[in-house]
Amino acid sequence: MSTCSATLKADLVIMGVGSTYYTDFLKNSGIDMREDGTIETNEYLQTNISNVYVGGDMAYAPVWSHDNKKAAIGHYQLAHYHGKMAALNMLGKRKAMEAVPYFWTMLLGKGISGGSAVFVDHATAATDDIIYAGNVDELKFVAFYPQGR
Repeated sequence: MSTCSATLKADLVIMGVGSTYYTDFLKNSGIDMREDGTIETNEYLQTNISNVYVGGDMAYAPVWSHDNKKAAIGHYQLAHYHGKMAALNMLGKRKAMEAVPYFWTMLLGKGISGGSAVFVDHATAATDDIIYAGNVDELKFVAFYPQGR
C-alpha cells in the first residue's frame, strides 16, 4: 500500500473510499493473492496458474501507460478491456495488454474525465509541472501531467 508524502492544496476533493475485494473464497486455491485481496496477473491477465485468468477490479495487473507497473484499478472501461484481453488469451490468441485507464464523471453539470496520471497512486508530476489549456475559472480546461520535464 502506498502512502502520500506531499500535501496538495485544493478547493474541492473527490475521493472514493472503501473498496473491498471479495476474493476470500480463493485463499486456499493456490492462486497468488496480495494481502488486500487483489490477484497477481501478468500482461496477459494470467495468474500463477496457467489456465486461470483474472480481470476487472481484483486484477493486480500491469498498466501499459504506467511503464507496466502493476495496479488494481476499479473502473468500468478497464474491466471491459480486461474481459476482452483475457478472452483473447484464453483462446490462444496471445496478446499483451496495452491499458491506458481513464475515468469520467459528471459533477455540478460539468463532465470530468482524465487519463491514468490523474489517479493519485499513478501521478508522478509535481503540481508545479501541470500544464493547463483553457480557462480553469470557467471549468473549461484540460490539464496535462507531463513526465520527464
